[in-house]
Amino acid sequence: ASSSTKLHYWESLLSKEQIDAAEAIAKGERDVGSLDDFSDTERAAILELAYEYLTYLRMSVYRETSSTADRAQALLVARSQLKEGPALPAVPVPAVRPDQGHESRRVSLIGGLDDDQWFYEFHWRPAFHDMLDPREGYDEGAQIDFFDLRFRQRESDEFKLERFTPVAIESLAPRDRLLRPISWRVGGWVGRKRFAPDTDRLIGRLSGGPGMAFSHWRGLSYFFVDTAFEIAEEYDGNAVGGLGGEVGSYLDVSDTLRLKLSGGAERFVLGDEHNTWFGQLDLGYELGTNALLKISGARKGSVDAYWNELSAGIQLYF
Repeated sequence: ASSSTKLHYWESLLSKEQIDAAEAIAKGERDVGSLDDFSDTERAAILELAYEYLTYLRMSVYRETSSTADRAQALLVARSQLKEGPALPAVPVPAVRPDQGHESRRVSLIGGLDDDQWFYEFHWRPAFHDMLDPREGYDEGAQIDFFDLRFRQRESDEFKLERFTPVAIESLAPRDRLLRPISWRVGGWVGRKRFAPDTDRLIGRLSGGPGMAFSHWRGLSYFFVDTAFEIAEEYDGNAVGGLGGEVGSYLDVSDTLRLKLSGGAERFVLGDEHNTWFGQLDLGYELGTNALLKISGARKGSVDAYWNELSAGIQLYF
């Protein structure tokens, strides 16, 4: 297991007081011999956590110096003086190996209601994984889509491209008392944007930005701050730029049922000024390793259009 994986797991086993002591020792803010208030077993766990955290800092944060090397040596010496065996257990091996997770290719057949119009959608993704897909075998927080294609037909329209996403990457790295990584996402697509109730146009879009993620008792919550650029003939000057954000939370109701509640807004200030926003609830119910039922409901606004959207469909992986 990686150093960050060990730290996440070991933190879940210790008290706040023990974690604070380990952090202070690893950073040189507290002496390794100042743990008399703890039992031998607790001291062993604190020293093991402090050494692993210092190793993480030396690899990813601090520049290696003689003081960090001396601190690591002092931790090893202090730990060796305790007769306790390993105080912190190894990270449990996942029940499902990565090669036993769902297949990366996905096809989706979806039906729904766009305000008062029925629509049907065919969705093809050659690779890889998003966080509403079946979870077993995949790293939590990692979402990567390649060459994602969606075609949609509305009652009053023909079957046509809804969106093509060459690549979209999202990394949700949970923060805790010891680890404070920055989450991030970036992506681009060509697809339809609604400008009026019965008017949508093809646009090109690039967006991305930093964020933060936090684990909670049944899942993961996050927020992002994004910069977005869009190109379309509909815009004066053919391009706009703006800023926005998104907040959301994943809730694992059971081993097979996951909910996602999210909302976001953008304000375009470069070029034609306008707003977009959405609030959405998604449900993913695993029917097996390679099948999932997805149900979504949303309220959206874009330029001068506002609408509700409900959909349900089957996702198959192969």
